[in-house]
Amino acid sequence: KSYFEAPGARSVHPGQVDDAEALRERLAGTRLGERSSRSGSHVADIFTGGPKGSLSDFVLEKKESIYRTVQREPLGKPYVRGHDIKQADHAPNSSSNNIINTKPSAEGSAKDLIYSSAEGTHADAEHAERIRAQYRRSHNAYEPGEQKQRNYNWHGEDPSTRRFGSVEMKKEEGVATCIRQPDDKNDDAHHAVVKHRAMTTNRLGAPKYRGLVDADAMARFEQNIANARVAADFSARDCIQGNYSLAEQQPDADLGRSIRPGWRNLDTDRVFGAPTVRNDIPAPALRSVTDDQNYGDDTNAAKLLFPSPLVALGVDEADFNDARDPEDVRDLMARIGHEYSDDVFITLYRRAFLLATGSEDVDNSESVSLRVFLDVH
Repeated sequence: KSYFEAPGARSVHPGQVDDAEALRERLAGTRLGERSSRSGSHVADIFTGGPKGSLSDFVLEKKESIYRTVQREPLGKPYVRGHDIKQADHAPNSSSNNIINTKPSAEGSAKDLIYSSAEGTHADAEHAERIRAQYRRSHNAYEPGEQKQRNYNWHGEDPSTRRFGSVEMKKEEGVATCIRQPDDKNDDAHHAVVKHRAMTTNRLGAPKYRGLVDADAMARFEQNIANARVAADFSARDCIQGNYSLAEQQPDADLGRSIRPGWRNLDTDRVFGAPTVRNDIPAPALRSVTDDQNYGDDTNAAKLLFPSPLVALGVDEADFNDARDPEDVRDLMARIGHEYSDDVFITLYRRAFLLATGSEDVDNSESVSLRVFLDVH
């Protein structure tokens, strides 16, 4: 769809948007179109009704005679193309004059004229053969039983009497050789005949030959099997019940258990695989965003369900357990509104240091966490 305006809406070019107001002022008070007058045409003059006579038709035909379609396509007449055929009509040997003055002949019919049958009454033998050759070439129409001729140049040879190809010499008892039974001594039978007879004949007490092995080899194999059949003491009862020894009747060694080395479930102290929480290796100092390994310092589900109120401020619980120096602890306490004198802060810091390290020798190392100092406070 290339036009998206509403039906009946005026299309305004984007470059004329600012000109609409100026155009409206210039055309103010101006009436577009032509004003009608009393002396002009009225509706009754345009739409006339009621019965019309031949004079009205003549007047209407004369008014419409100026149109090209009326001149070229007159009613009830052929299409006028502007050809000048007056001289050709009056010429004595003109084709149009002959066509117009020709009368239908009583000897032929329209069917003979359209189909050009070779069996016409006025057609001779040469004309009929020429018509049949034309239809053979154009429509590939041959008579029933007619041999297809391609008009080759045989160089003096007659294709109707000459025989092409090789001819087998007549062999005696040819049909008898083909239908002779397999039991007959037929040394002269063709190899293909023997194979075909072996695949299509069902012999009594012998398997069906499928062509997988040679027929002669199959016959020799059957003969060897027949010669190997000797009377044995092993009967059908022994075949059904079996004649196994006590050792052969014992279950297999691998029944219900695995005896393959490396695939047996044995009790060992070895732990296979890596633990989910890698407490056995130290956590890296700077962890990558792609490192999803748990080094034992991840939060548990309780922290997820009940987070600390200080999480919104960007403060984690681990920040309270980090060891800090005395100046850092005093600065953090002052920011939350707890300012101490030197004597009071030294006393509180000694108690926190004793609680954290178990020693009374206070140094300036990072040994006291903010959690321990709050507990002493």
